[in-house]
Amino acid sequence: MTELKPLGKLLIVEDDVSLTKYLRELFDMYFEIRVAHDGQTGFELARIFEPDCIISDVRMPRLSGINMVKKIRQTEGLETVGVILLTVLSDKKDRVRAFDNQVDLYFTKPFDSDELVSATMGLVMMRQKMRQIYAGNALPEDDQKGLTEADETFLHRLSDVVEEHISEFSIKIDDIASATGTSVDELEDKINELEGVTPYEFFMQVKLEHAKKLADSGKITSLDKLAYEVGFIDTETFLRKFQKYFGYPLTLHPLH
Repeated sequence: MTELKPLGKLLIVEDDVSLTKYLRELFDMYFEIRVAHDGQTGFELARIFEPDCIISDVRMPRLSGINMVKKIRQTEGLETVGVILLTVLSDKKDRVRAFDNQVDLYFTKPFDSDELVSATMGLVMMRQKMRQIYAGNALPEDDQKGLTEADETFLHRLSDVVEEHISEFSIKIDDIASATGTSVDELEDKINELEGVTPYEFFMQVKLEHAKKLADSGKITSLDKLAYEVGFIDTETFLRKFQKYFGYPLTLHPLH
């Protein structure tokens, strides 16, 4: 039996291991696939792999899907890569922000697998034709938007500072501002500019991402202990916020 030639290269950027496995199985017969589990690794892998399309989560550790796209759109050779975002974020402002940053398609979890496969294949074929037509033409300078080195440094520092305070029940924005060398007003403006959220929402995001990492490690066997580790007094509130953020209930898988 003749082996089918891949339609192109697909990069999957997703920190949920189960969903990554599902997506890989979904597209394995159509594309040559590479996988990354956070936005920064995704960007670095994209530069090496040069995919035709990227399917990415939005909320990820270190570098969000949106900010990964910003960097990709300003990187020579990756300007025309098709980008599809998968997310539990369904507000209009989230979709608008994604499209403002040159995301091609936006799917809200849970998504229809047939629709996603069809949309991905169509996007890849369209982008391949575009590259053939516009081969050798650089993007206008005004279109090359992205994160500056200072922005990246700020986001890394901000995430590190929040993680240092991860077990505190109430993170004081004044302390975070001081640790990042900004005023409270500057911190609020910067987080909104780079991530499109308030400081509280960003802090909560880091807490929940850290909780997921601890849960996936299998080293914590108690939901109460996990909630406490990431600064929640009430376990029920923690579980409710976790499910709303990730789109599924938290389950622990202790190591044996």
